[in-house]
Amino acid sequence: MPFPLSRACLALLFACVVSTVSHAAGNVEMVIPLAAGGAMDAAGRAVADEWSRRTQVPVVVLNKPGAGTMIGTRFVAEQAAADGHTVLLGAMAMTTTEFQKAGASFDMAELAPVSYVGWQVTVLYIRADIPANTLSEFVQWAKGQPQGVSFGSSGNGSTPHLAAEQLAVSTGIRMTHVPFAGSSAYIPALLGGHIDAVFDAPSRRGLVKEGKLKALLVGSNKPLPDWPELPTSDAAGIPGFRTGGWYGVFVPARTPAEVQKRINAELNAVLAVPSVREKFASLGIEPTGGNPAEFARLIQVERERLRQLVRSRNIVFN
Repeated sequence: MPFPLSRACLALLFACVVSTVSHAAGNVEMVIPLAAGGAMDAAGRAVADEWSRRTQVPVVVLNKPGAGTMIGTRFVAEQAAADGHTVLLGAMAMTTTEFQKAGASFDMAELAPVSYVGWQVTVLYIRADIPANTLSEFVQWAKGQPQGVSFGSSGNGSTPHLAAEQLAVSTGIRMTHVPFAGSSAYIPALLGGHIDAVFDAPSRRGLVKEGKLKALLVGSNKPLPDWPELPTSDAAGIPGFRTGGWYGVFVPARTPAEVQKRINAELNAVLAVPSVREKFASLGIEPTGGNPAEFARLIQVERERLRQLVRSRNIVFN
Protein backbone atom coordinates (compact mmCIF):
# COMPACT_ATOMS: atom_id res chain seq x y z
CA MET A 1 0.00 0.00 0.00
CA PRO A 2 2.96 2.41 -0.03
CA PHE A 3 2.17 3.92 -3.44
CA PRO A 4 -1.42 5.05 -2.67
CA LEU A 5 -0.22 6.43 0.66
CA SER A 6 2.53 8.38 -1.10
CA ARG A 7 0.05 9.85 -3.56
CA ALA A 8 -2.27 10.83 -0.75
CA CYS A 9 0.53 12.55 1.13
CA LEU A 10 1.61 14.39 -1.98
CA ALA A 11 -1.97 15.52 -2.62
CA LEU A 12 -2.26 16.75 0.96
CA LEU A 13 1.07 18.57 0.74
CA PHE A 14 0.05 20.21 -2.55
CA ALA A 15 -3.23 21.39 -1.04
CA CYS A 16 -1.41 22.96 1.90
CA VAL A 17 1.05 24.73 -0.41
CA VAL A 18 -1.78 26.06 -2.61
CA SER A 19 -3.66 27.28 0.45
CA THR A 20 -0.61 29.13 1.74
CA VAL A 21 0.15 30.75 -1.61
CA SER A 22 -3.51 31.65 -2.11
CA HIS A 23 -3.64 33.35 1.31
CA ALA A 24 -0.43 35.26 0.66
CA ALA A 25 -1.71 36.48 -2.70
CA GLY A 26 -5.29 37.11 -1.62
CA ASN A 27 -7.28 40.25 -2.29
CA VAL A 28 -6.63 43.45 -0.39
CA GLU A 29 -9.73 45.27 0.88
CA MET A 30 -9.53 49.04 1.13
CA VAL A 31 -12.26 50.20 3.49
CA ILE A 32 -13.53 53.73 2.82
CA PRO A 33 -15.73 54.92 5.70
CA LEU A 34 -17.91 57.17 3.53
CA ALA A 35 -20.51 56.55 0.84
CA ALA A 36 -19.36 56.11 -2.75
CA GLY A 37 -19.28 59.13 -5.02
CA GLY A 38 -17.28 61.74 -3.10
CA ALA A 39 -13.72 63.00 -3.40
CA MET A 40 -12.39 60.62 -0.75
CA ASP A 41 -13.99 57.69 -2.56
CA ALA A 42 -12.59 58.82 -5.92
CA ALA A 43 -9.10 59.24 -4.45
CA GLY A 44 -9.27 55.84 -2.78
CA ARG A 45 -10.34 54.14 -6.00
CA ALA A 46 -7.52 55.80 -7.94
CA VAL A 47 -5.02 54.51 -5.39
CA ALA A 48 -6.61 51.04 -5.29
CA ASP A 49 -6.56 50.68 -9.09
CA GLU A 50 -2.90 51.64 -9.42
CA TRP A 51 -1.89 49.61 -6.37
CA SER A 52 -3.57 46.56 -7.89
CA ARG A 53 -1.92 47.17 -11.27
CA ARG A 54 1.55 47.47 -9.77
CA THR A 55 1.35 44.47 -7.43
CA GLN A 56 -0.91 42.23 -9.54
CA VAL A 57 -3.02 41.69 -6.41
CA PRO A 58 -6.67 42.74 -6.60
CA VAL A 59 -7.38 45.74 -4.33
CA VAL A 60 -11.12 45.94 -3.72
CA VAL A 61 -12.80 49.09 -2.38
CA LEU A 62 -15.38 48.49 0.33
CA ASN A 63 -17.53 51.49 1.33
CA LYS A 64 -18.70 51.37 4.95
CA PRO A 65 -20.33 54.74 5.69
CA GLY A 66 -22.09 55.88 8.82
CA ALA A 67 -21.60 57.37 12.29
CA GLY A 68 -19.27 60.08 11.04
CA THR A 69 -16.86 57.52 9.47
CA MET A 70 -16.77 55.43 12.67
CA ILE A 71 -18.49 52.32 11.27
CA GLY A 72 -15.79 51.69 8.69
CA THR A 73 -13.01 52.86 10.98
CA ARG A 74 -13.99 50.58 13.84
CA PHE A 75 -14.47 47.66 11.45
CA VAL A 76 -10.79 47.82 10.49
CA ALA A 77 -9.58 48.62 14.01
CA GLU A 78 -11.55 45.93 15.80
CA GLN A 79 -12.55 43.21 13.33
CA ALA A 80 -10.06 43.07 10.46
CA ALA A 81 -7.24 40.53 10.44
CA ALA A 82 -3.83 42.06 11.06
CA ASP A 83 -2.26 40.54 7.96
CA GLY A 84 -2.13 43.43 5.51
CA HIS A 85 -5.18 42.28 3.58
CA THR A 86 -7.49 44.95 5.03
CA VAL A 87 -6.54 48.62 5.10
CA LEU A 88 -8.46 51.74 6.02
CA LEU A 89 -8.44 54.95 4.01
CA GLY A 90 -8.90 57.24 6.98
CA ALA A 91 -9.60 60.95 7.25
CA MET A 92 -9.26 63.68 9.82
CA ALA A 93 -12.70 62.93 11.30
CA MET A 94 -11.30 59.83 13.03
CA THR A 95 -9.18 62.03 15.30
CA THR A 96 -12.22 63.92 16.64
CA THR A 97 -13.83 61.01 18.50
CA GLU A 98 -12.21 62.15 21.75
CA PHE A 99 -14.49 65.20 21.66
CA GLN A 100 -17.70 63.17 21.62
CA LYS A 101 -20.11 63.72 24.48
CA ALA A 102 -20.03 60.05 25.42
CA GLY A 103 -16.27 59.83 25.10
CA ALA A 104 -14.08 58.39 22.37
CA SER A 105 -15.85 55.69 20.37
CA PHE A 106 -12.60 53.82 19.73
CA ASP A 107 -8.94 53.99 20.63
CA MET A 108 -6.68 55.43 17.93
CA ALA A 109 -3.95 53.15 19.27
CA GLU A 110 -5.83 50.24 17.66
CA LEU A 111 -4.74 51.52 14.25
CA ALA A 112 -1.25 52.07 12.86
CA PRO A 113 -0.69 54.95 10.41
CA VAL A 114 1.07 53.58 7.36
CA SER A 115 0.93 56.20 4.61
CA TYR A 116 0.02 59.88 4.37
CA VAL A 117 -1.92 59.91 1.11
CA GLY A 118 -2.55 63.64 0.75
CA TRP A 119 -4.20 66.88 1.81
CA GLN A 120 -7.64 67.78 0.46
CA VAL A 121 -8.49 71.48 0.12
CA THR A 122 -12.15 72.43 0.16
CA VAL A 123 -14.32 75.02 -1.55
CA LEU A 124 -17.26 76.90 -0.07
CA TYR A 125 -20.36 76.17 -2.17
CA ILE A 126 -23.77 77.77 -1.67
CA ARG A 127 -27.21 77.37 -3.21
CA ALA A 128 -27.52 79.07 -6.58
CA ASP A 129 -30.59 81.05 -5.48
CA ILE A 130 -28.88 82.77 -2.56
CA PRO A 131 -28.41 86.46 -3.51
CA ALA A 132 -24.65 86.49 -3.01
CA ASN A 133 -21.68 86.18 -5.35
CA THR A 134 -18.89 86.98 -2.91
CA LEU A 135 -18.08 85.93 0.62
CA SER A 136 -18.91 89.38 2.00
CA GLU A 137 -22.33 89.31 0.31
CA PHE A 138 -22.95 85.82 1.67
CA VAL A 139 -22.03 86.86 5.20
CA GLN A 140 -24.36 89.86 4.95
CA TRP A 141 -27.18 87.60 3.76
CA ALA A 142 -26.45 84.96 6.40
CA LYS A 143 -26.59 87.49 9.23
CA GLY A 144 -30.08 88.42 8.10
CA GLN A 145 -31.39 84.85 8.45
CA PRO A 146 -33.25 84.36 11.76
CA GLN A 147 -32.37 80.64 11.90
CA GLY A 148 -28.84 81.10 10.64
CA VAL A 149 -27.27 79.17 7.76
CA SER A 150 -27.48 75.39 7.38
CA PHE A 151 -24.24 73.64 6.44
CA GLY A 152 -24.15 70.02 5.27
CA SER A 153 -21.35 67.62 6.11
CA SER A 154 -20.39 63.96 6.13
CA GLY A 155 -20.84 63.71 9.89
CA ASN A 156 -19.79 65.11 13.24
CA GLY A 157 -16.13 66.07 13.18
CA SER A 158 -15.81 65.61 9.43
CA THR A 159 -13.78 68.05 7.34
CA PRO A 160 -16.87 69.88 5.98
CA HIS A 161 -18.30 70.21 9.49
CA LEU A 162 -15.11 71.66 10.96
CA ALA A 163 -14.66 74.00 7.99
CA ALA A 164 -18.15 75.40 8.59
CA GLU A 165 -17.34 75.89 12.26
CA GLN A 166 -14.15 77.72 11.27
CA LEU A 167 -16.12 79.99 8.94
CA ALA A 168 -18.53 80.82 11.74
CA VAL A 169 -15.58 81.83 13.94
CA SER A 170 -14.00 83.92 11.18
CA THR A 171 -17.14 85.75 10.02
CA GLY A 172 -19.50 85.75 12.99
CA ILE A 173 -22.34 84.05 11.14
CA ARG A 174 -24.71 81.68 12.86
CA MET A 175 -24.58 78.14 11.48
CA THR A 176 -26.62 74.98 11.88
CA HIS A 177 -24.87 71.69 11.24
CA VAL A 178 -26.75 69.05 9.18
CA PRO A 179 -24.84 65.74 8.97
CA PHE A 180 -25.23 63.29 6.08
CA ALA A 181 -23.63 59.94 5.17
CA GLY A 182 -21.33 61.62 2.65
CA SER A 183 -21.12 64.05 -0.24
CA SER A 184 -23.28 61.79 -2.41
CA ALA A 185 -26.08 62.71 0.02
CA TYR A 186 -25.35 66.32 0.94
CA ILE A 187 -24.68 67.60 -2.60
CA PRO A 188 -28.19 66.55 -3.78
CA ALA A 189 -29.56 68.18 -0.61
CA LEU A 190 -27.77 71.40 -1.50
CA LEU A 191 -28.98 71.24 -5.11
CA GLY A 192 -32.52 70.65 -3.85
CA GLY A 193 -32.44 73.65 -1.53
CA HIS A 194 -32.64 71.59 1.66
CA ILE A 195 -29.41 73.11 3.03
CA ASP A 196 -27.71 76.43 2.32
CA ALA A 197 -24.03 75.69 2.01
CA VAL A 198 -21.26 73.13 2.24
CA PHE A 199 -17.49 72.85 2.04
CA ASP A 200 -16.58 70.20 -0.52
CA ALA A 201 -13.92 69.24 -3.05
CA PRO A 202 -13.07 71.43 -6.06
CA SER A 203 -14.41 68.65 -8.30
CA ARG A 204 -17.90 70.21 -8.02
CA ARG A 205 -16.80 72.95 -10.39
CA GLY A 206 -18.99 71.51 -13.15
CA LEU A 207 -22.11 72.24 -11.10
CA VAL A 208 -20.94 75.84 -10.75
CA LYS A 209 -20.39 76.14 -14.50
CA GLU A 210 -23.91 74.83 -15.07
CA GLY A 211 -25.31 77.48 -12.74
CA LYS A 212 -26.58 74.92 -10.23
CA LEU A 213 -24.29 76.07 -7.40
CA LYS A 214 -22.14 79.08 -6.53
CA ALA A 215 -18.56 78.86 -5.31
CA LEU A 216 -17.25 81.64 -3.11
CA LEU A 217 -13.70 80.68 -2.10
CA VAL A 218 -11.12 77.96 -1.69
CA GLY A 219 -9.88 77.52 1.87
CA SER A 220 -6.24 78.11 1.02
CA ASN A 221 -3.81 80.94 0.39
CA LYS A 222 -2.90 79.30 -2.91
CA PRO A 223 -5.16 79.52 -6.00
CA LEU A 224 -6.32 76.24 -7.49
CA PRO A 225 -4.28 75.55 -10.66
CA ASP A 226 -7.38 74.41 -12.55
CA TRP A 227 -9.64 77.13 -11.12
CA PRO A 228 -7.49 80.28 -10.79
CA GLU A 229 -10.45 82.67 -10.90
CA LEU A 230 -11.88 81.25 -7.66
CA PRO A 231 -10.82 83.60 -4.81
CA THR A 232 -8.49 82.28 -2.15
CA SER A 233 -9.56 82.83 1.43
CA ASP A 234 -7.03 85.68 1.67
CA ALA A 235 -8.48 87.39 -1.40
CA ALA A 236 -12.02 86.81 -0.12
CA GLY A 237 -11.30 88.79 3.03
CA ILE A 238 -10.45 86.20 5.68
CA PRO A 239 -6.64 85.92 5.61
CA GLY A 240 -5.26 82.90 7.37
CA PHE A 241 -8.47 80.90 6.89
CA ARG A 242 -7.56 77.35 5.87
CA THR A 243 -9.86 74.40 5.37
CA GLY A 244 -9.33 70.83 4.34
CA GLY A 245 -8.00 67.68 5.84
CA TRP A 246 -5.69 64.76 5.42
CA TYR A 247 -6.30 61.33 3.96
CA GLY A 248 -4.14 58.40 4.94
CA VAL A 249 -3.93 54.62 5.02
CA PHE A 250 -4.06 52.68 8.29
CA VAL A 251 -3.86 49.02 9.24
CA PRO A 252 -4.73 47.25 12.50
CA ALA A 253 -2.00 48.05 15.02
CA ARG A 254 -1.21 44.35 15.42
CA THR A 255 -0.05 44.14 11.79
CA PRO A 256 3.60 42.99 11.61
CA ALA A 257 6.14 45.79 11.07
CA GLU A 258 7.48 44.24 7.87
CA VAL A 259 3.97 44.20 6.37
CA GLN A 260 3.45 47.86 7.31
CA LYS A 261 6.80 48.74 5.74
CA ARG A 262 5.90 46.91 2.52
CA ILE A 263 2.52 48.65 2.24
CA ASN A 264 4.14 52.04 2.84
CA ALA A 265 6.67 51.43 0.06
CA GLU A 266 3.99 50.24 -2.35
CA LEU A 267 1.77 53.26 -1.66
CA ASN A 268 4.65 55.71 -2.01
CA ALA A 269 5.25 54.25 -5.46
CA VAL A 270 1.54 54.55 -6.31
CA LEU A 271 1.44 58.21 -5.25
CA ALA A 272 4.34 59.01 -7.59
CA VAL A 273 2.49 57.76 -10.69
CA PRO A 274 1.53 60.69 -13.01
CA SER A 275 -2.02 59.44 -13.67
CA VAL A 276 -2.71 59.19 -9.93
CA ARG A 277 -1.31 62.67 -9.34
CA GLU A 278 -3.44 64.06 -12.16
CA LYS A 279 -6.56 62.48 -10.65
CA PHE A 280 -5.69 63.91 -7.25
CA ALA A 281 -5.16 67.37 -8.78
CA SER A 282 -8.66 67.25 -10.29
CA LEU A 283 -10.01 66.53 -6.81
CA GLY A 284 -8.01 69.28 -5.13
CA ILE A 285 -5.77 66.80 -3.32
CA GLU A 286 -2.02 67.24 -2.98
CA PRO A 287 -0.47 63.75 -2.95
CA THR A 288 2.13 63.39 -0.24
CA GLY A 289 3.51 59.98 0.73
CA GLY A 290 6.43 59.72 3.13
CA ASN A 291 7.08 57.49 6.10
CA PRO A 292 4.69 56.48 8.90
CA ALA A 293 6.46 58.60 11.53
CA GLU A 294 5.88 61.77 9.49
CA PHE A 295 2.24 60.87 9.09
CA ALA A 296 1.87 60.25 12.82
CA ARG A 297 3.32 63.70 13.55
CA LEU A 298 0.85 65.35 11.16
CA ILE A 299 -2.05 63.58 12.88
CA GLN A 300 -0.92 64.90 16.25
CA VAL A 301 -0.52 68.49 14.99
CA GLU A 302 -3.96 68.48 13.38
CA ARG A 303 -5.53 66.90 16.46
CA GLU A 304 -4.25 69.79 18.58
CA ARG A 305 -5.53 72.35 16.07
CA LEU A 306 -8.97 70.75 16.18
CA ARG A 307 -8.90 70.60 19.97
CA GLN A 308 -8.50 74.38 20.05
CA LEU A 309 -11.37 74.86 17.59
CA VAL A 310 -13.66 72.56 19.55
CA ARG A 311 -12.94 74.42 22.77
CA SER A 312 -13.38 77.89 21.26
CA ARG A 313 -16.71 76.92 19.66
CA ASN A 314 -17.85 74.75 22.55
CA ILE A 315 -18.66 72.03 20.04
CA VAL A 316 -20.31 68.90 21.40
CA PHE A 317 -20.31 65.81 19.19
CA ASN A 318 -23.21 63.49 19.94
